[in-house]
Amino acid sequence: MKRVQLSGAQKRKLSKKKQEKTLDLESKTAKLTDFFTQVPQHDIPIPGQNQSPSSEVDTNTVNTTLITSESKYDDVRITEVSQAGSSSTCLITDLTLPVNSLDTSTANVDSSYFTIHSGVEIIAENESLVDHGDGGEIILSAKDEVNHNVAKDPGLWLDFSADDVAYWIACGPSDCQHHNVKPVRYCSQKLLVGTKANGEKYKREWLLYSPSTGSVYCFVCKLFAPKNFSNFVIREGFSDWRNTIVIDNHEKSTTHRDSMLTYLTHRQGAGLGHQLEKQIQEECDYWEHVLRRVIAVIRTLAERGLAFRGTEERFGSLQNGNFLGLLELISQFNPFLAGHISKYGNSGKGNPSYLSKTTCEELIQLIAQKVHALIVDEVKSSGYFSLSVDSTPDLSHIDQLSVVLRYLKDGQPIERFLTFLEMKSHTGEEMANQVLQYLREARRINFSKCRGQSYDNAANMSGRYKGMQQKFLETNKFAIYVPCAAHSLNLVGRSAVDCCQEAVNFFSTVQLLYTFFSASNSRWKILKGCIGNESVLKSLSDTRWEAHAMATAAILKSFLKILEALEYIAEHQSQKGDARREANNIADKMQELEFVFMLNFWNEILQNFHRVSQVLQNEDVNLKTCADLYVSLADQLCTSQDEFERYEAATKEMLPDVDYKAATTRKRIRKKVPNDGDAPEVYLNARDRFRITIFYTIVDKLETEMKRRGEIYKEIAERFSFLSDVPHNVTSSSTNIERYSQCCQKLIDAYPEDFNSNFSAELQQFHSYVRHKFSATKNVKTRFSHAELYKIIVEDNIECAFPNVDIGFRIFFTLMVTNCSAERSFSQLKYIKNPIRTTMQQGRLDALSLLSIEADVLHKISFEGLIKDFAIKKSRRKLFKYK
Repeated sequence: MKRVQLSGAQKRKLSKKKQEKTLDLESKTAKLTDFFTQVPQHDIPIPGQNQSPSSEVDTNTVNTTLITSESKYDDVRITEVSQAGSSSTCLITDLTLPVNSLDTSTANVDSSYFTIHSGVEIIAENESLVDHGDGGEIILSAKDEVNHNVAKDPGLWLDFSADDVAYWIACGPSDCQHHNVKPVRYCSQKLLVGTKANGEKYKREWLLYSPSTGSVYCFVCKLFAPKNFSNFVIREGFSDWRNTIVIDNHEKSTTHRDSMLTYLTHRQGAGLGHQLEKQIQEECDYWEHVLRRVIAVIRTLAERGLAFRGTEERFGSLQNGNFLGLLELISQFNPFLAGHISKYGNSGKGNPSYLSKTTCEELIQLIAQKVHALIVDEVKSSGYFSLSVDSTPDLSHIDQLSVVLRYLKDGQPIERFLTFLEMKSHTGEEMANQVLQYLREARRINFSKCRGQSYDNAANMSGRYKGMQQKFLETNKFAIYVPCAAHSLNLVGRSAVDCCQEAVNFFSTVQLLYTFFSASNSRWKILKGCIGNESVLKSLSDTRWEAHAMATAAILKSFLKILEALEYIAEHQSQKGDARREANNIADKMQELEFVFMLNFWNEILQNFHRVSQVLQNEDVNLKTCADLYVSLADQLCTSQDEFERYEAATKEMLPDVDYKAATTRKRIRKKVPNDGDAPEVYLNARDRFRITIFYTIVDKLETEMKRRGEIYKEIAERFSFLSDVPHNVTSSSTNIERYSQCCQKLIDAYPEDFNSNFSAELQQFHSYVRHKFSATKNVKTRFSHAELYKIIVEDNIECAFPNVDIGFRIFFTLMVTNCSAERSFSQLKYIKNPIRTTMQQGRLDALSLLSIEADVLHKISFEGLIKDFAIKKSRRKLFKYK
């Protein structure tokens, strides 16, 4: 059959009929907007459209219309719809949909923010836009400002900022390709695939399709092409499907290749910026490792109080000191430090190596500041503290004033050294002003929280009118003065010795014995040969009374062997005449009955004193314990008066053939006075004279002084003693209500700023809590110490339930009992500022003393924090990552 070819007119006629049929079909099909009535609202200019010159448009503002529902979809209400530019795609920014009645089978609205699909599921790409309202509604609210450059539709992208470029480099093009979306007609899927010269196919990952504009864009050129490059593949998008050769030409263009290379370089992290960052990071790590080793050496030397510098500041020298010497030692086993020293060691001034004495001194000061700050923070967090101050001259003839604080940390009393102050004057007022100025200005410690002060019994410290303690009381009346219990114990023994000449002569002989043997190496060798491995002779001390106990114990233990050594020296012809004579005199003195009696008596008394003194020197000792120890010593001395025969028997065992020495002075004839009576004159024999005039005198003096000085601690301790008086049962508790009220009121009167009127009832409740706590267990206790009760408060975390009781215990444990911590700081002072380091400056002395005395706090300081602070000061010299 012959084919009939239509003419051009016929073709145009058929085409016109098809178009009319399509239009008629579309007119009969309902649209989504046909079910709503548009109500005009205020006009907001649309970005990108022509605007009147008088109107200023916010580019982030969207044209908004309100559409209300009608017809059968009354349960669907779209409250706000915006139209982006001239595009026909709706961007729903505020949507309220009753989920239970929504029929979206006819609604399929896509946007860059969320999509409504068939069914009742609403998907939002920006989760921050989703909010669930009441009544089963889902409310989506758009923000005022929207960044279109992070949308997944490339057709909405504007000019990219640096943050936008970084965002898409991290995300990549896969999220915005839309290769699986069915494109408009004439855009073939073949456009998304390229062909190599050998015929192989590859996917064009850089080519993006925009569902809103129906165009394709170049991903890498969008990111990195120059702004003056106006290729339509980058700006407007490409949609000329008949000229797809343009895509191939763009792929081969120089701009595309450069953009692709830039993208790949940034994606792989091999860009110039990354290389610079890597180089900077490597340098930061390098200097951090150097400082870690330097700080470790400084900490090791400082906590041991060792010297840092030598006579030379040069690596390789034998006189370069401990600091450089330790660095050289570590470098032998550490290749990193060895390489650093070989490169920067002995580099000279102006070349940063962080191995010089300047860096060492800066780090010492920085570490000391860190330790200071940590201690001050602990003091402030504890709330209350006590103060102890003592002074001593150093080897540079400078009087150093040691400042020590006592406070609570984790429920335990702790004493911390703060600093050495160079004394300007020895008067109590000047010293008090100097300490107060340091606490206020240098450390910012509130002195009004001080509740106690403790010093030795020197007049300028403990003076009642012009002493330091009185000046502090004028500043803070709650800082009660507690004399150092250890010093008071020494003064008790000193007063007992000074009251009797025979006691003075006894201790003079003890010191003479040590001096005689220690003055000559040959005599000391003879003594060592006689006593063997037993304790050698000890010297007395004016400040450490325990030295008396050690000296008498050493003589008593090796008494006969010491006599043997003296007799050997006295009879040996190789010894000098003066030495033989002195040895003979000392031996005769030691073999007197009175000397041996005093040796036995004082050894027992001093050993008791020594044990009590050791307990008082502990940091955790409290006033109650101190008062009880003083009472126990006074009771023991009282019983010693009746033990003369026991001491005498012990003496007779050592010298059985020796008797009391008769009086060598002429007997005094007492002049009789009229009405004096006819009682005959009584003459005492040698034994009774020694017992009455010497033994009883010493014991009475010891007992009297012990009671007098112990009353001070007893009086202060009794203010807080009722805190630990837990009654056994409820009945006994009710009988003590009146006593509780009186004791609590006395403490409130003493510290009105720390307690309130509810103290008594609160204390009774706390005692009831403790009683029931232990009655429920098998370990029923009848007596509690202050430490045990406060431990219950801390461990059970009930401070908020009993605030007044907690404050009472905190003040009690904060009170300073001794100033032994200040005394111990003097020992470290003499070790640091030794004879070959007398030119040390005051600031360096303070720093090194703090690091040595508070070594446990030093170990809590982290390297990272130190390096960070050091980097802030030195960031202009070298790079640190903590800048």
